[in-house]
Amino acid sequence: MEYPKLKNNILPLLFIAFIFSALPLFAITVKAQNTHYSQAKYISPIGHKTIMELAKPSIYIEDLVPSISVVNKDNASDDIVDNLLKYAFKFKGRPYRSGSKGPSSFDCSGFTCYVFKKLSMTLNASSASQYRQGKSVTRDELKPGDLVFFKGRNTTTSRVGHVGLVSEVLPNGSFKFIHASCSKGICEESINSTYYSKRYIGARRVID
Repeated sequence: MEYPKLKNNILPLLFIAFIFSALPLFAITVKAQNTHYSQAKYISPIGHKTIMELAKPSIYIEDLVPSISVVNKDNASDDIVDNLLKYAFKFKGRPYRSGSKGPSSFDCSGFTCYVFKKLSMTLNASSASQYRQGKSVTRDELKPGDLVFFKGRNTTTSRVGHVGLVSEVLPNGSFKFIHASCSKGICEESINSTYYSKRYIGARRVID
């Protein structure tokens, strides 16, 4: 049995199907007065964009939705600091050695230099010269990742003699820091300890 209508229309239907298969998956232009909307990006099912480009949410989401940043600067900074501290704590227990820059042993500035190099950031060689880097922050402004500086064994001078890396800021205004201790090697300590509380000089922020 023949179906005349189907037979007569099969070629036009195939042609229409081919045309639609070649059209873009979608192409949207969003226009709104007095907003930051911009044109949505063109997407083709046949390769106008690579898979990696299509996977980037900022290509589409940020263009279509105003006042949204796909990558939040503060969150990005927090992630950097988290990674820095995780890396720093991997060396906990390594011995102190004057002038040593790691990784088997460290002195205080050698330790901070070494871990910041993980971020492709170069710190000066000594604790005193690191105190001139970044920007000064007060004690109540401290954040994890800040560098904290102390006098050396001689408390009668105001010279910087030691540096550590803030690992935790506590609600009561105190903080913890990881550093290369002469007696303990790489360890975490509190500013509340008598030795460091009376030697504290200031802090610098080198991660924005």
